Amino acid sequence: IFLATVNVIMMLLGIIGNGLVIWIAGFKMKKTVNTVWYLSLAVSDFLFCVFLPFNITYIVKREWSFGLFMCKLTSFILFLNMFSSISLLVIISLDRCVAVMFPEWAQNKRTIRLAWVMVLAAWIVSAMLSSPAAYFRDLHITYRETSCYYNYTSDEQHIAVVVCRFIFGFAIPLLVIIICYAFIIQKLKFNQTGRSNKPFKVMTALIAAFFICWLPYHIFNLLEINVKNSIIQIGQQFGTTLASANSFMNPFLYAFMGKNFKRKCYAFWTNIQSTFEEEVQCTPQETTNTNSGVHSMAPTHTCTDAMCIFLATVNVIMMLLGIIGNGLVIWIAGFKIKKTVNTVWYLSLAVSDFLFCVFLPFNITYMVKREWSFGLFMCKLTSFILFLNMFSSIFLLVIISLDRCVAVMFPVWAQNKRTIRLAWVMVLAAWIVSAMLSSPAAHFRYLHITYRETICYYNYTYDEQHIAVVVCRFIFGFAIPLLVIIICYAFIIQKLKFNQTGRSNKPFKVMTALIAAFFICWLPYHIFNLSEINVKNSIIQIGQQFGTTLASANSFMNPFLYAFMGKDFKRKFYALWSKIESTFEEEA
Repeated sequence: IFLATVNVIMMLLGIIGNGLVIWIAGFKMKKTVNTVWYLSLAVSDFLFCVFLPFNITYIVKREWSFGLFMCKLTSFILFLNMFSSISLLVIISLDRCVAVMFPEWAQNKRTIRLAWVMVLAAWIVSAMLSSPAAYFRDLHITYRETSCYYNYTSDEQHIAVVVCRFIFGFAIPLLVIIICYAFIIQKLKFNQTGRSNKPFKVMTALIAAFFICWLPYHIFNLLEINVKNSIIQIGQQFGTTLASANSFMNPFLYAFMGKNFKRKCYAFWTNIQSTFEEEVQCTPQETTNTNSGVHSMAPTHTCTDAMCIFLATVNVIMMLLGIIGNGLVIWIAGFKIKKTVNTVWYLSLAVSDFLFCVFLPFNITYMVKREWSFGLFMCKLTSFILFLNMFSSIFLLVIISLDRCVAVMFPVWAQNKRTIRLAWVMVLAAWIVSAMLSSPAAHFRYLHITYRETICYYNYTYDEQHIAVVVCRFIFGFAIPLLVIIICYAFIIQKLKFNQTGRSNKPFKVMTALIAAFFICWLPYHIFNLSEINVKNSIIQIGQQFGTTLASANSFMNPFLYAFMGKDFKRKFYALWSKIESTFEEEA
């Protein structure tokens, strides 16, 4: 589970980071030799990340379900991208060394055409070195499981492949990179006496990243030739995962580490901070909704292998984005800016969503293993915490809507009575009511233990109890909050129409989007839960699982909808985009 989670995180970051590099370097800016390097490296890493789901599924299921062709193809593609990435890093190092050591020659001979020729050569050589990964890959089929493994007919073949990978995939590339940067550092020291030593730090970071990410992988593979035990196998898995980390690290190390990138990041951080300080009258915008926590269906037998992997992957992505996004909001609103009523709302909502995301791993593990392994106390606690955060998030959204409505409709009263102390009182009241409404989630949660498995489920004594809980959740967790939010924004829109005749209608579009998000994220969950009262079949149970996942999405959406949608955010984002583009144009 841990390795699968780490791989999903790397896959997500790698696809996003490398996809951004491909978009910028491939479509948004003029072609140069530098953009050829960045684009080729990003394509290599992007392909690696695209094929990661096959390995993730294999790690979780411990069985290969994709046939012999995909067994060979995935192994070939992964090693193709390993060798091509390393080869491209060597080419980039050589290019930078030549540009520094022989600037005049580089200015005349360093052409885009030559760059593409070198890239093509790197891919051809990488394909040749990767071919054994497909040739020796085979299926081992038993009555219990199917494994995708390396079927070497002799130890000599095994040794030859492993040693070849080490020499051409680590030792020689590392030696070339070190020599290149040794020449570069020597040249820069000679030409930049007394100047900043930042180039040395960046180069050291690049060499260290290469060394750290790939050395464990090759060490465990070399050890496995003579020593075959569980420790070596676990080491190989961790080594492979660590080596894979370069797929999402490369965009940052080679593209986003431009000479002014720290200053750009701090400027962007400041822009995000300023969003919290916008007054309601200026941004009657942020409203919708959230989040999740809902009930994990006890028996997960209706969840097919593919669907379980898909839902688990989606939940891991949401957990990652939710922890990062809400953690950033908590850090800014809680520690970096002056306390205001607005920051109380943002902080409370972010804490609620953050707690939900922290408890998601229990549901993810349950979803994948199809068995509860954490005992009765955690069975009750996780359910209680998830519903506590569901209700508290929704009530906080209602409070924010009421606050904005009052601020727009009665600005003078709001200016005098809208205090931080009152805000904290309202937040505390929301959490107390949420705890009361969430208590049935713990009370009715039990373990069902058989000789095959342990299930965490809702044990209602009577149908009336089940109906009462579901209807109560729908009324207090959806219908009433949605009605209040719609009424609040109806008053706000009417007031703004009266005061802003002829001005932009952007506030109305934003409010519509926020209310729609609330409606879309939560309606399926409540529909399937209400349907499940009278209709119990696999379709309803699958619908509940998808409805739960969709509702959970608001946990990571809220930071963007409520905090990052400031009136100038698009302009700030485009400015950052332009700065990232400029990074590609910096010479070695």
